[in-house]
Amino acid sequence: MSKRCEPMLSDLIRKYSIDSIKFYRSWRSCLGYKPVHIEWLVSSRCNLRCKMCNVWKLVSDGTLTAQSELSYSQGSEFLEEISALGTKLLTLSGGEPMLRKDIFDLIRKAKKEELAVEMITNGTLITKISAEKLVESGLDSIAFSVDSSEPGPHDAIRGVEGSWKKAIEGMRHISYAKREHKNRKLKVSLFVIVTATNYHLIDKIVALKLKLGFDEIQFLPPIPKTTSSQDMLLTKDILKDLQTNYLPSIKEIMENLGLSLSSFSTLTSLCRDKESTLAGKYALPKRRKILCFGPWQMAIVDPFGNVYPCCHACTFQNLSEDMTHGFWGTEDFNMGNLRINTFREIWNSEGFKKFRNKCKSRPLPFSMCVYCNYSHRYDLFLTALFKNRKLLPKFVYSFLSHS
Repeated sequence: MSKRCEPMLSDLIRKYSIDSIKFYRSWRSCLGYKPVHIEWLVSSRCNLRCKMCNVWKLVSDGTLTAQSELSYSQGSEFLEEISALGTKLLTLSGGEPMLRKDIFDLIRKAKKEELAVEMITNGTLITKISAEKLVESGLDSIAFSVDSSEPGPHDAIRGVEGSWKKAIEGMRHISYAKREHKNRKLKVSLFVIVTATNYHLIDKIVALKLKLGFDEIQFLPPIPKTTSSQDMLLTKDILKDLQTNYLPSIKEIMENLGLSLSSFSTLTSLCRDKESTLAGKYALPKRRKILCFGPWQMAIVDPFGNVYPCCHACTFQNLSEDMTHGFWGTEDFNMGNLRINTFREIWNSEGFKKFRNKCKSRPLPFSMCVYCNYSHRYDLFLTALFKNRKLLPKFVYSFLSHS
């Protein structure tokens, strides 16, 4: 190992080692763990018709209404409870969260409960007025789904003409409101799904930072949950083209614009693990050896109060094309409902415990796990430290023993 790399690796080890040991003890005993990160899908409704999603069809066929969603009072009690349990980060998504008229009140309530709040939105409903309200609410971060540097490819993916223009306008409204309120805290991110129709525009999408001023960009792989999304999958020729002709310039532009390269690894992994990428699966070979610690520190709540151990286990977010079960299969991972039990009761329920126990096995037993693009850096360290020493170099353990 080079001397230049030692300080960086030492810092990484220090950052994760102490917390990892504490976390592992609670992981092994199933005592003391906390729902550090909660994602709440606040709305079942969406104004777009994304090719890779079936959620919007639920409202289109009249099976769901806004009245089916958790009310403000129910949501308020939920926010108070998770704050008391030790939750630090709350992600609000959907459907489209901006379709909830009380979204600003929910954010303010979450901030009152001392939660960091991020929101994922398609951006098309953010006006000058609503942008002002979002900034004033205390929102910590907002992520916009933007899949192109021009209208055509984005609108085709999102299924509604004009959606790109409205999303860009929404970002500009947020930037303006931030300047007006001298708000430097609110972080603005771009979420980009990498597809066969937009991979050649990624460098131009990154360059949008010059016009839009976002702080971070994340690249997401397409997961083909619908028939219409099959043409989004990357091919061998596309991966070769992406790796050879685009990755170098993308990296250079990101560096020149001061953007973190952490998400750049998503692009390189797509090219490196071709077999999984071509099948629409994103579990790298190394990840198959890694235990998942997610259910000990996170949960997801759908619009109707159903609680799931992770976003991939959530039936609502991963509906099959006939809308009768999850895309991955008929197994139901619903741990309970907030209208019937408290979140504390569900978090400590036998069903949740059984799910966690299954996550202690290797390889992971659930079909949806091979589609997961969740960052496993923390889980990698934990697994290597306590289960599979080969995942980290020997000097790591030497470093820990002398720290």
